[in-house]
Amino acid sequence: MKSLWIIFILVFIVDIGDTKLLKGLKEKLIDSPFAKCNVRKSECTISQLTNEPRDIKKISQKLDLKRIKTLKFTNSVLWEFPRELITKPSKIENLYINNLGLQQIILYDLKFFPSLKVIIASENSIESLPQELFDKTPNIEKLDFRDNRLSEIDMGSLLALKNLRFLDLTGNVCIDEKYDFKDEKQMTKASNTIVQSCFPDNYQLQL
Repeated sequence: MKSLWIIFILVFIVDIGDTKLLKGLKEKLIDSPFAKCNVRKSECTISQLTNEPRDIKKISQKLDLKRIKTLKFTNSVLWEFPRELITKPSKIENLYINNLGLQQIILYDLKFFPSLKVIIASENSIESLPQELFDKTPNIEKLDFRDNRLSEIDMGSLLALKNLRFLDLTGNVCIDEKYDFKDEKQMTKASNTIVQSCFPDNYQLQL
C-alpha cells in the first residue's frame, strides 16, 4: 500500500510539472553515496561513490575512521582514489578498492595509511605501480592487483616490503603470476619472473 502512495506522489509531481523536485527525490533515494560502519567489527563500507566533489563531501562530513581497521568501497565508480576522504593518519589495516574502475594509484593515495597491511585492488584499470608507491606503508603483507592493465612495475618498491607474504598479479598485461612468499629466495624468484615478463630480455634489475 505504501508503494502505491509513493507512485501516486511521483506521478502527481510529474503532472504538476515540478521535474526539478522529482530529480531531487531520485538523487536522494537512489544516487546518494553512503557509508555503513560497524564499530564492533572495526570495518566501514562506502557505496555508490564517484569522484564528484559533492559526493566526496557528503561522505567526508559523516565519516569517522578513528576505530576502523577495514575500509571497503563497493558499487562505486572511481577513476582515482578519493583522497579528500582521508586527510589525517588512520589505523586502517585492510583496504578494499577492487572493481571500481581505478586508472591509477599513487603515493599520495596511501599517505594516511601507515598501518596498512592488505591492499585488494583487483579488477581495475591500473597501468603501473610507481617506484615510491609503498614508501608510507612499510607493513604491507598482502597485495592483490590481479586483472588490471599493469605494464610497468618497480620491483625495488616491492622488495622493500619486508613483511610482504602474498602478491597476486595474475591477469595483467606483462605478468600473470601469483606468489605466496615463505622466504627471501621466493621473493628473489618472483623478482626475476616479473622482470622477465614486464621488460625486454636484456633488462637488468638495479637494486
